[in-house]
Amino acid sequence: MNRFLDEGWDDEPVGDFYWDMSGPDRWARDAYRALAAHAATVAGWVSDPDPAVAARSAALLAWFPPAPGALEALLAVSDGPVGASANLTLAHLPVADPRIDRRLEALLATPDEQVALTAAIALAYRHGGATPEPALTMLAVAADHDRPLPADVPGWERRALRGFVSLALTRIGW
Repeated sequence: MNRFLDEGWDDEPVGDFYWDMSGPDRWARDAYRALAAHAATVAGWVSDPDPAVAARSAALLAWFPPAPGALEALLAVSDGPVGASANLTLAHLPVADPRIDRRLEALLATPDEQVALTAAIALAYRHGGATPEPALTMLAVAADHDRPLPADVPGWERRALRGFVSLALTRIGW
């Protein structure tokens, strides 16, 4: 199956595999398609005044093909939990836009540890072995299991920040 859940989710076979069209699978497919059709609305929620709504909306955008306004919404936030969530989404967004890298590199210097670390993670996800040196250093320091990390990122709570660090280090070949 391809990058986004909607691709390959139809009644046609994929190899010898047919999607189970029973209740739970069909409901999951239909729910995904319904929300994907409104991903631009979700992008608007990234600027919600409630940080919990904004951070979770930013995280949700990682699951859909880029919607109109999504990149701009993610680039518009740069601090706190919403900025950290946006960084992790930018890590997964299949968009080649130099504004993303400029923003992430600038955020490496922010005093907000959660935002800086997620910017380093995103750069490693996007560039692998070509990750900028400041991001590499930050990831190497974060890999020390005796060092506490910032809190897990809202919208990504079921995915530990230390796990993202490990995956980022794997992408750079460490």
